Amino acid sequence: GNPISVGVLLKLLAQNNKCLEKVVLSNVPSWNVKTLSTLLSGVLKIYKETGCSLKHLVLDNNAWFGYAGSLVMAEFLKANPKLQILSLADCNLQNRKKGTNTVAMLLNALTHNSNLTTLRLSHNRISFDQTSLESLKSTHITSLDLSENRLLTNFKSESLDAKLFQELLAPQMVDLNLGYTRLSDKVQTLFAIMAQKKTNLERLNLCANNLRNQDLKSANLAIAASPALKYLNLDQNIIDPYQIVEGISKSKSLEELSIKRCSFAHSNSTKVVSLRFLSGLYNVDFSMPKVDEEGKSVEVGQPLGRVKIISLKTLHITERLVTHQQHIRSIIKANKIDRKSVV
Repeated sequence: GNPISVGVLLKLLAQNNKCLEKVVLSNVPSWNVKTLSTLLSGVLKIYKETGCSLKHLVLDNNAWFGYAGSLVMAEFLKANPKLQILSLADCNLQNRKKGTNTVAMLLNALTHNSNLTTLRLSHNRISFDQTSLESLKSTHITSLDLSENRLLTNFKSESLDAKLFQELLAPQMVDLNLGYTRLSDKVQTLFAIMAQKKTNLERLNLCANNLRNQDLKSANLAIAASPALKYLNLDQNIIDPYQIVEGISKSKSLEELSIKRCSFAHSNSTKVVSLRFLSGLYNVDFSMPKVDEEGKSVEVGQPLGRVKIISLKTLHITERLVTHQQHIRSIIKANKIDRKSVV
């Protein structure tokens, strides 16, 4: 974040070109698009002369980047086909001018680069349209972070929603972050495609997307039909985790599940015991058993710890559960989870 001249930086790059493959220039407010252009041109010149290549570039948190910076970056991407990881989080990439499409331009530039597999575009208020979809289709991205964006703003039909999800769930995609993207009821389309395609996704983040209980039937089918899915994040949704039991219990690959801060109506007492094996529960009184007419406690549902998730290794729990240590111990024991992996 400290001011540094482009000349000094290029000199440092020239001196360390044999080993320098990663450049991080996050939060540099004293720079501008012209500075960036000079830097990238200098980097290309140095690396062409030495035969080295830049593989990892991070330019996060630079508000001056915007559309003009995207033009510069697009040219750089076409000229530097060996770049593997690009991060442009919070770089003001939203389309400000009518007729401009920052996302499509960047993705189109990536079609020239078969080595770039990781792209981070979070916190940019960007959205997709038909042109963006066509560009995305031709990339080689395997890890994509689109969190904190409004992906479907430009889509007026369910068919376009489906096309976007089809491209996001392309065979090469293994890591997809769609947290905070306002999917709401559109998430059912995503789940339906996952169930049909049997994708290669290993990591999926859908936190804070206003998922509701009516979405969980399709979620169960998607989870059960995803043979490679190892990590699933459903944090901060309006769901009852009890209702995803079917999907996650049938999964043979899921290793890490996060359902922290899920907010839902208080479950009735017949479900309280069954709910205990899940982790991120809000507003559920684990200590309240079902009581019969004579006031005696009655065990109902699945006894604590009896339900197992075959492959689960890491369990993310909400801070609200710290007082239920005996329940957490039962969860750990039943699922043979390493205590060091309970977060």
